[in-house]
Amino acid sequence: MRKGIVATLILFLASVAIILFSFSLSGRPSYAHGSSSMPFITNGSTDIEEDEDKVFIRHRIEPYSQSYGGSRRFMGKSIQLRDRNDLIETGNVKIKQRVSMSEDDVLIRKDETPYLFYGNADNTDTQKLDSKIKEAEIATRAEAVTEPPFSLTIDKESIYRYEPLSLYIGATGIKPAADELEIYVRRSGNKQLIANGDERYVISMLPSGNGYRAVYLHPFGGSIGEYEFVVYVDDKKAKRVYTKAFYVKGRAVTPLEKTMSVVSMEYNLPISEKKIPSPNGGAENYHAFYDWVRIMNADTFWVLAGQTTGWDSTISPQKSWGSIPIRNVELLAASPNKRDVKLGAYLMSYFTPGYGNQNAGYTVSLGYDRATQSVAISRHISLSCKKRLNDIIDLLRRFQDNRNISHLGLDFIRTGETDGFEMADEMVSRTGVRTPADWNNMAIEAKVIWLSGEVGRSKSMMMKWRWFRAHKTASIIHSIRDAGITKPIWVFTLGWNHGLEHGQDPYMFFDAGADMDAVMLYEANHYQYKQMMVHWPAYLNGNYNVLAGNMIDKRMLDGDELAQMEFYKRSTDAAAKMNRNNRVRGIFFHDISRALWSRYRGADINEWSYINAAVASRVKEKYNETPVSTKLELDEENGRGTLTVANLTGLPVENISIQTFAGPELKGIYLSRKEIPSLAANETLEVPFTFAWHEGSSGAKTMLGIRVILPRDQVSAVFVYTNTKRPRAMVMNTETQPALQ
Repeated sequence: MRKGIVATLILFLASVAIILFSFSLSGRPSYAHGSSSMPFITNGSTDIEEDEDKVFIRHRIEPYSQSYGGSRRFMGKSIQLRDRNDLIETGNVKIKQRVSMSEDDVLIRKDETPYLFYGNADNTDTQKLDSKIKEAEIATRAEAVTEPPFSLTIDKESIYRYEPLSLYIGATGIKPAADELEIYVRRSGNKQLIANGDERYVISMLPSGNGYRAVYLHPFGGSIGEYEFVVYVDDKKAKRVYTKAFYVKGRAVTPLEKTMSVVSMEYNLPISEKKIPSPNGGAENYHAFYDWVRIMNADTFWVLAGQTTGWDSTISPQKSWGSIPIRNVELLAASPNKRDVKLGAYLMSYFTPGYGNQNAGYTVSLGYDRATQSVAISRHISLSCKKRLNDIIDLLRRFQDNRNISHLGLDFIRTGETDGFEMADEMVSRTGVRTPADWNNMAIEAKVIWLSGEVGRSKSMMMKWRWFRAHKTASIIHSIRDAGITKPIWVFTLGWNHGLEHGQDPYMFFDAGADMDAVMLYEANHYQYKQMMVHWPAYLNGNYNVLAGNMIDKRMLDGDELAQMEFYKRSTDAAAKMNRNNRVRGIFFHDISRALWSRYRGADINEWSYINAAVASRVKEKYNETPVSTKLELDEENGRGTLTVANLTGLPVENISIQTFAGPELKGIYLSRKEIPSLAANETLEVPFTFAWHEGSSGAKTMLGIRVILPRDQVSAVFVYTNTKRPRAMVMNTETQPALQ
């Protein structure tokens, strides 16, 4: 009997362990702490290795940027919370009330004016809510009640998805009691109730003058169309319903004419001092970047052009941008080798590596660091900092005036996941949040601690917080457009959960004025990437210019195959799946500096150039945006293969050349022909070849790549990884890859 109990207990504990382990896999990487198995996640930074002098430049680029990089006390003070009953003191201001981490313990006495009302509504059973409202509507019509006993006014007749909308309930006679009112929003047509941005159906009210104010936040991913506020009144004598209509609109985005293929460069050292190898034997200087862009089957080059760092001694309140990135992009803009490649200049908007935010005199972004129990300064600039917005606009104007720069970009247009709480006053005002009774007398530290605690405790507060930050980032884009920036703007959006956890939303970005959204599908392991490919199609729908991007980093490209193949498969998979009812409008490769110098690249730039060119080739073939398609058949056992080139057009294609790349294990690739003078309309041509391994080959997987060069710098590429240990026939073409929809 005892043995049976012990055995049962062991099985139970094992089951619990498996469940906990499964849940641990479902999360994205934690950047606040590391593990022995993945030490590179500890600080979330990217190390760039210089090939000449082996000097490591720590960019400290953190795509999720949760950690504070070592907590710094706010205003030189540390706020210690031994328990929730501690008093908080700062300067000469003493916060006499207790700072609470739970709504039940909030600082409002029962005899004070209530700050938040949800009425008696059941927030989960929409059928009951719908029935209750319909019954009251019938009663209202039966009594021929045409006007409410109070006024109903709204801020605007129509809003974009990133704008809050306030309904004001004013008393024309006797002010209605709060517990007699409930506020909802529903579609005007089908009368379907809509959850607010905090995922509650009933909308909170705050006292406002001789009435109340209710704030509607259009939910993430919500549809555009006609809506109406529903004011449900139950004064114990009768139940009535009154409505106020409004419209949620979306900004039409002009679709890109063809699939964009982008190579990016995140680099902050002088490119004029670098020796850049050329893929075609040309000069080894920064002009060669364009040769790589073209050979990668790309038409656009996006370059880091604005950054504020803590290690740049020239940064000051009067000079907020480092000069090197600006100089880099302007050199590239003037390069005679640019030709028809479009150049984009992007800014690292609100993230300042090395705490450059303080050197430049910006309002810093604050968080609460529970490890040190103190308000902490992050490396982000506050989204409410007017100086930073003006500096961003000024630099964008400079690039707008450069006729050789086609696109303007915004990276890190967000907070970190655990900061931004210095915006507490604005957040509670914009979204309609109940606050402690003495809120107006509380110091900023106390507000940071209170709001961060509420966000961590309450799902509805967390969703309001996410919505508010997305509203702020979208409003920044709107302000940039209002300032006269007219060139196409793209934004970088985090791939995990559509950026919502850090204050980003693609629909809000487009409504505010963005033309393209470059989704960063990286800093994720294989399992997490698969999750993103479930979440994005479920969320993204419509004719939007969304680009799918992946990054060179062998640490996170951890599938069953080589990191290079994992990159290829993720990229083609994303191009096929991200938008469920439409198509992605581009792909981007992040980035060329990593391909050249990163110690985590896993392969040299020659291999990466073939991989990126092949990704672009498959996507362009799908949408008939390339004159030819390529297919590779390989017989490893006999060292033979066939390249098939097919003309996809109704016109002849002339002057075609063929290039090859043999990985380190291969002795050579021997084509039967290196040129195709002319390929007739719709003609298919086979080019046989042989290949051989080096004597004493280790058997490691090695690349065999073939690139077809067309007129006007057009490219079609195909590759395969082969080795001597697995002789078998292989086919590498579009049919073996994920179907592009």
